[in-house]
Amino acid sequence: MSVSVRVLNADEARLLTAARLVAVEHAPYLAHALFSTQPVAAEGLGTFAVDRGWRLYVDPATLVGWGPALAGGVLVHEIGHLVRAHAERADALGADYDHHLWNLAADISIHDDLLAAGVPLPDGVVTPAALGLAEGGIEEVYYAALSQQTSSDMRLDGVDDRGGGGDDDCGCGSGAGAPPASWELPADDPSAPAVGPADASMTRRRVAQAVRARRERQPWEVASRLAALGRPDAGRSDLEMASPDRYRSP
Repeated sequence: MSVSVRVLNADEARLLTAARLVAVEHAPYLAHALFSTQPVAAEGLGTFAVDRGWRLYVDPATLVGWGPALAGGVLVHEIGHLVRAHAERADALGADYDHHLWNLAADISIHDDLLAAGVPLPDGVVTPAALGLAEGGIEEVYYAALSQQTSSDMRLDGVDDRGGGGDDDCGCGSGAGAPPASWELPADDPSAPAVGPADASMTRRRVAQAVRARRERQPWEVASRLAALGRPDAGRSDLEMASPDRYRSP
């Protein structure tokens, strides 16, 4: 697969802004994170992806094909990898971790929440049930379970672990815990400078604060299924990010 990364043109930027606004409607507590990413066009990627520097790679053809409604759901998925610190948590698994299985574990944890909330996602996204696993698990638990299963047990033929398509083995990018893809930009790229660890940590904290604020205003909607933010060893009840359906008005 050949991917060409460039600056978004004006029309692509407007369409991405529309998709971001849809994403904010689904998950308003992610607003700061959604607009903290550095978007770039990634022609030929076939999907969206994020890297460790919070660059958002958008295939313009896919963006147009999905439209703002579906692209907005995929943006919530991609930002979920960043705010849940999937790259840092992958590092905590050790140098020999299976990045493909980790991406599966991360994706099914995100999809479990988003589909329950009614967030639109492309057809065929992988779910816990598709891999014979229970709903409501955290990434590390899913990863451990998947590591003990065979490919046959997991029924992986045709399973999409890339948040909505694509043919490269990059998963959702290094921001989801995969090795850096050949097309990912260097950290000091002037067209889209990487977000540093301190700023990323601050963004996660702002997301957590937004979740807590909404929880205080709407405590009847808060459930126990919470996603870890900020620390690889954090549980779902620490530095929390609830799924979108936890914060809908009655």
